Amino acid sequence: MKYVINFSGHKLHPIALKQLAEKLKDDVQVEDIKISLSRRIPLFSQIVTMMKEIKKTPLNSGAPIYVIIPGFAIATPLILAYLHGVNGCFPMAVELIRDPVSKIFVVNDVHDLEYYRQNSRHYR
Repeated sequence: MKYVINFSGHKLHPIALKQLAEKLKDDVQVEDIKISLSRRIPLFSQIVTMMKEIKKTPLNSGAPIYVIIPGFAIATPLILAYLHGVNGCFPMAVELIRDPVSKIFVVNDVHDLEYYRQNSRHYR
């Protein structure tokens, strides 16, 4: 079972769920997190509060975590920093795109951010 935290603000369409399970070669459990951020309050403190909604068992299991990032761009690095701090590594990022025909969000790719981090070191 792969654990996916959905910060996009949209529930995944059944087609996208099926695509994700096929791409990950496993069943997926998606946890939808409500994201409502204000620029009037420090963003990181809002991220920490929001992260308290996440079930702690998957975060502490040591298993890879997959995230669907929010549309609010500045929230993304804060979420990734928090998850790295809690887990000691970066999560996998699920990339969604809108299908031009059906107009639903479908899975385009999955990016292993920890792999990218480790393999970027030789560019120093």
